Amino acid sequence: MVFYDNRQIRRAVFRVTLAVGGFFAVLVLTTVVTSIASYSPLSAAPHAIQVQKPANKKQIALTFDDGPDPVYTRAIMKLLKKEEVPAAFFVIGEHVFENKDVLREVHENGFEIGNHTFTHTHAVHASPRRLRWELQATRRLTEDVIGHMPRLYRPPFLLDIERSSVPVTEKGKKIERIAAEYGFITVGAGVDSRDWDGASAEEIIKRVLSDLPSPDGNVILFHDSGGNVKNTIAALKVLIPHLKREGYTFVPLSAMIGLTRDDVLPPSRSTLFSALALSGSIRSVSFLVSASSWIVRTMLIIGTLRLLFVVILWFVSLQRRTP
Repeated sequence: MVFYDNRQIRRAVFRVTLAVGGFFAVLVLTTVVTSIASYSPLSAAPHAIQVQKPANKKQIALTFDDGPDPVYTRAIMKLLKKEEVPAAFFVIGEHVFENKDVLREVHENGFEIGNHTFTHTHAVHASPRRLRWELQATRRLTEDVIGHMPRLYRPPFLLDIERSSVPVTEKGKKIERIAAEYGFITVGAGVDSRDWDGASAEEIIKRVLSDLPSPDGNVILFHDSGGNVKNTIAALKVLIPHLKREGYTFVPLSAMIGLTRDDVLPPSRSTLFSALALSGSIRSVSFLVSASSWIVRTMLIIGTLRLLFVVILWFVSLQRRTP
């Protein structure tokens, strides 16, 4: 009796190959669409701006990375509004896509918004092309939501700029130049709360107070997503009143670096048609990537199991043929 058929093996191999090929086809399509978008006239950089290094040791600018988050970003905004404290939120494009209403609330409540790349990976500075794509994708998606361009850029993990309110290292200055070509202003942080590592509220408070005042400027980095944000909120409830009593004043990040809100959030220069086209292309690519990801996984699993089953039958058949 024959337990296998060479045609079955070929069909199984074909299905696995087709699944892998489909996955790479989606990657190529995504790259083509986003590359076309990033090279369009919308990429033209606004006028250059000279950023000042923070000098006033009694001024503090609060900043929050990795949002928008539907729960924690809103909770932080509620606290800041109660304390009448300004802040800047550096958003990730992928999170903006999922939480446009939250981003809109951030803007409507008067907070500043910055660019924190689209994917938030260590590879964002792998090449000028990759950085351009990361910045432009998030920029345009944000423009589509709030009608303003977020010019402030903070690299994820403070990559290549170290812990400084403005870039000071050679790597940092190189990133700053690349970002500036497309109209972005690179901003770091003089005080890093490191609240992403699971620290308690007490530890976050201790870290912040120990670094104040910072010689690199009192731009404090917190997170409104991606970690134990409950501890961050608890720490803020203590830190803000305490720092006020110590004589510190809270100012917008733009003011801290010698700019205005209009400098860092100028009105979008995109036409309605181009904004809608961009939004549609991003939505289409995102849906395609998401759907194809599940399809590819399913095909890979089914194809691999089928191939394994056929190979096992083939092996059993060989054993039975052996005298």
